[in-house]
Amino acid sequence: CSEVRDMLSSLAIKVRGCKEDLDAQHVGNALYGMQGIAWIGTNPDFLSLMSFLHRQVNMIVDSFSQFADLSLKVSSDRRVVTEELVTLCQSLTFLLPEISEFLDIKDYTDLERLNSLIKNELACRKRDGDKFYTSSGFQSKKEKRMCRIAMEIFKNTATEVQNNVHLFDLFESDIILCIPSNGDSIDGDTDTIINIEVDGIHHKNEKKILFCRRKDKYLKTKGVFVSRMNVSKMDKMKDNEIEEW
Repeated sequence: CSEVRDMLSSLAIKVRGCKEDLDAQHVGNALYGMQGIAWIGTNPDFLSLMSFLHRQVNMIVDSFSQFADLSLKVSSDRRVVTEELVTLCQSLTFLLPEISEFLDIKDYTDLERLNSLIKNELACRKRDGDKFYTSSGFQSKKEKRMCRIAMEIFKNTATEVQNNVHLFDLFESDIILCIPSNGDSIDGDTDTIINIEVDGIHHKNEKKILFCRRKDKYLKTKGVFVSRMNVSKMDKMKDNEIEEW
């Protein structure tokens, strides 16, 4: 619509005059906000903003990676916070499929490579025990209740119940059921991964709804089944009713 195009034009003017570097959180927020407007991908202001954000991603990746062969180099003593990298990687993961037809092959391939570098960095940080990944506490009593019920159901089976797991190092998931392929070990690939989400009142926020929709869609492409339980519905259910659900 014309309002969106006018907004982009105004933003593009501001961006062209911007002399400050953005951090990973800022770039991730910008990319996230551009989701759903890829239908104007041929608009020069859209391409201008993508070009600017592309350069910012280059600089962020270069600040932690020795392996990125980039023409734009920066010196930075600041270690990019893991939470910021996760936000940036989530946004790129969601947005790249939408803009693939609008960017030239080189730019798109470069962004894919940069996103891959960020994912590798996150995998290393998770392996090394980054505190972002080590918190296993429940976010709510409802999550704790759901996890307790799931653990009771599967206590004598090979299925493992986990809570607050970051699937693919990106998406925090309330409860995960890992069903092993061979029926007696979770060391290998699993036949089924089920993600149970307990949705509180904050999930009624329009931005949160959009994020969850995109997250569920992405996880589905990775073979993860997502099931959501609304807390208001859960409050009216007895434990045995949740077990049947």
